[in-house]
Amino acid sequence: MIETVDTELMEKVRDKYIKLGLSTEQYTQKFAENIISQVYSNLGLKMPEVLILASRKSLIDYLGKSPDITFSLYNYDAMAFYNYFSHFIPEVKEKTKNWDLLINLGEVVLYERQAICIQRPTKLWLNNAKQLHNNDTYAIEFCDGTGFCFWNGIPCEDRIIFNPETITKNEVLSCTNKELQRVLMAKFGIENLDLKVLDSNDWGTLVQSELRDVNGDIQKFIKVVNTTPEVTLNLSKQEINDVYRYLQKDKKYKHITNCYRHGDVVLIDKNKKTLSYQESTRLTNEFKKELEDTLKSILKQKKADDKIIYKDYYLQVHPTCKTVKEAFEKTLYKFRPDFIPVIQS
Repeated sequence: MIETVDTELMEKVRDKYIKLGLSTEQYTQKFAENIISQVYSNLGLKMPEVLILASRKSLIDYLGKSPDITFSLYNYDAMAFYNYFSHFIPEVKEKTKNWDLLINLGEVVLYERQAICIQRPTKLWLNNAKQLHNNDTYAIEFCDGTGFCFWNGIPCEDRIIFNPETITKNEVLSCTNKELQRVLMAKFGIENLDLKVLDSNDWGTLVQSELRDVNGDIQKFIKVVNTTPEVTLNLSKQEINDVYRYLQKDKKYKHITNCYRHGDVVLIDKNKKTLSYQESTRLTNEFKKELEDTLKSILKQKKADDKIIYKDYYLQVHPTCKTVKEAFEKTLYKFRPDFIPVIQS
């Protein structure tokens, strides 16, 4: 029995498997043969022919069917779990020794006389939460141009990412997989559903959708505006962020730019606020205007006529909410009882 947790070892194992899981380094024929040789020796089998293919699609084309993958790198979180315990339990170590070898090859299909290896991907895209994600193309891409689509860690059909115009309202509403339904809704656009406005004020707009949650309750959302302008052809994310951070350093904005934000709504601490609600609102709007003016001057220098665009987005709230104020109280800052919302910037 393991009585204590070795956190240092746990972090070491975690880092090892994350590094392997995210590696895009292409391995050689000799490297693959060395790994396969050790695995087959452990299994008491003769060295097979080793074939390296570019992607899973290449594998299907080669075999003429979709095979059962013997080993997949994309289960590395589970392998990391077993690898940790293999340091303490000899039986686990014995049963997982081939895993520790095969993880260096990505995905493999093993036959008695042939081992087929799928080369590591050439590109990986992750979101801020380190989940596989790409809004426009494959999140995992191989050297032959094929890949896998993911939306915030959720695997989805290529069609959903590449051809979102094929998504129908009925498809969104009838989807029983709630994770996939969130992807469909994000690509279809919640604004394209029939939304009923329940309440609206300076903080946002409370709307009711046609969607139901896992409990069967109608889903409700607060519609707000993104604080940061959208990236355009002539305005990069770096340029926008640089201006935003520069203005944040201005002392006159310190009471609003250092506040807690939920979505786009600025939350002022009731116990520590030094400004009135009206003054906070005025400064918030002033900050946004100065941000816009600075970005417009950058566009003018580039002789570009792009408009400064702020994207609407929706924050899901408790289904019993009837007003915007109640939505904030029950959902958006129920764990921040000392905060009050200020007009969205």
